[in-house]
Amino acid sequence: MTAVDSIPGVHIGPPHWSKVVGSVLCRAVVPAWVFAGAVFKLMERDPQLLPPPVLDAIKEIGSSLGADLPFFLMFSMRAIIAVELMAVAVMVLFPRLSRLVAAAMLSLFLLILAVVLWRGFEKGGFSGMMSDCGCFGSKGPPAPVMFLVDAALLVGVLRFRVPLSAHWPKIEKRMAAITAAVAIAGAVVAFAVPAKSFDFVAADDPATADGDDSAAPTASSTSGFGPRAPTPEPYYFDKFEDWVGKPIAAQLLAQQISRPLPEGFPQGRWFIVLYRADCEHCHVLLEEHFSGPLETPTLAVAIPDTDPAADLGMPCGACSLHAFTKGPQYVLTTPVLLTVVDGMVLCACEDADDAAKLAECLDAR
Repeated sequence: MTAVDSIPGVHIGPPHWSKVVGSVLCRAVVPAWVFAGAVFKLMERDPQLLPPPVLDAIKEIGSSLGADLPFFLMFSMRAIIAVELMAVAVMVLFPRLSRLVAAAMLSLFLLILAVVLWRGFEKGGFSGMMSDCGCFGSKGPPAPVMFLVDAALLVGVLRFRVPLSAHWPKIEKRMAAITAAVAIAGAVVAFAVPAKSFDFVAADDPATADGDDSAAPTASSTSGFGPRAPTPEPYYFDKFEDWVGKPIAAQLLAQQISRPLPEGFPQGRWFIVLYRADCEHCHVLLEEHFSGPLETPTLAVAIPDTDPAADLGMPCGACSLHAFTKGPQYVLTTPVLLTVVDGMVLCACEDADDAAKLAECLDAR
């Protein structure tokens, strides 16, 4: 028996179809799958497209550390891409670890996808499970398809072993060094690609938001809210609960609301609804609570990062329709309901499915 024969899981002998399948899966198919996801995310460099459970975890970690959230979000996204590229290098170049790394990556993907599917089912039943998981940026298939593909790959990885050459012990150190060098190069690429440039387009006409503004309160350019920040931030990554008890005019995101604003805003009692035109939950919130005559004047502020072809329409005919500046990336989950009284944010609801919080904001005075 040679030294190689004594290595657990190593089988020396004539080529066998199962060994070929294992090698192709762990050293070609799975690495290509992971590499494609990393490249799409690196090309778009949009943190908002990360899988929702991952994005939520980054938010919580960043908040607990007191970090600058936009910077922490971008750093975390690049770190995730770097890990994926490093894993690809290991799977392709280091046979001894390829099967272990492939199984670990696929198991992690399945765990994240399971959370995405569960959240989607809770919110919208089986139709809610069909949303994009963000695994391939904005171009990925629906979450159930991704789950089935990853599950099939994981079964294959666990079923078939990766063969090692009888000469492997002699070249192991050299290959380990090469693998480490390529993995580090991948990490450098993930952090070295420059940030995306932005072309800012200010929305100064309420008609740029979707819907009919004919029933909206009379607009005025002298609302007392103050001017919009002249240079928008590249990213907006706000936790709206942090706005409570503070002036709405002091929030950098709020300063990007299109002008002119309604007469008298923000004095008195106002609702502000942040929505996306293609967001089903936004449509439901507006239809259930803001259609028909309004006792409290309401600003409906569109986030302009949606496909016009998917526009669901505006149920609130009496809302004052506005939009944020086009160009920045708005890493925000919609809808968001804010209650503003005399310029101060009194309540913020970031989860329309939280009936108690939603009722609290609707009743806040």
